[in-house]
Amino acid sequence: MTTIVKRGETFRRSLRLTYAETGLTVDLSDCQVYSQMRTCPGGMLVGTGACTINSDTGTIYALWTAEKTSAMQTGKYGYDVWVVNGDERKPIYTELVEVVDPYTENMPPLEEGDDVSY
Repeated sequence: MTTIVKRGETFRRSLRLTYAETGLTVDLSDCQVYSQMRTCPGGMLVGTGACTINSDTGTIYALWTAEKTSAMQTGKYGYDVWVVNGDERKPIYTELVEVVDPYTENMPPLEEGDDVSY
């Protein structure tokens, strides 16, 4: 599944980390997190987003501002969130994102024979 992000709109993610075996919250108190957009999953870096952590709930909040999404070209990207703890660095979340033009995304398709005037 691909997440649609309109250029010029804020893109947010919140991720709560728990251990699969126990359901207990992952302790993120000594960690740093960051998010990235890449040309494709594992591809060239396009930019980084802001991240904050709530250590009590094991939640990561990732944010791409409207200003950052405005500067992006339309197209498909790989989006990921990474956790850093000391020398250990792990990707914990990846998804496909498609950045679309907010003005043309919701336009109905033209049917053959439709008249178009400017």
